[in-house]
Amino acid sequence: MSIATTDTGSAGETFTHGAWVHWAEVCIDQLQGVWNSLEQMAAQITADDGDQAQVAVIYDCMAQIEGVIAEGRQMVEQVNATAIPVGEAVAAAGGSENTPHKQYADEARSA
Repeated sequence: MSIATTDTGSAGETFTHGAWVHWAEVCIDQLQGVWNSLEQMAAQITADDGDQAQVAVIYDCMAQIEGVIAEGRQMVEQVNATAIPVGEAVAAAGGSENTPHKQYADEARSA
């Protein structure tokens, strides 16, 4: 997956807030897809009177994935709690044209 970056000159490339949030959402969605597939697998094994030990392992994996998804969502909320007020402060100070990283400030404000 490719993520848009901003060239900051000598400081190198950085992720914009919007690009980072998009990347995080894609990752969380992909994890949810794995969880959904495991749920279907467990249901099929159960319907076929299959090995319940396998089902238990699948449920264990699903629980691990649920934890990672929850941590990912919490991470996005924590980053937004900082980035969004920064964007609002930039807007209050006269707008992103007054910052050296205009695109970052625009995206932080609109997240």
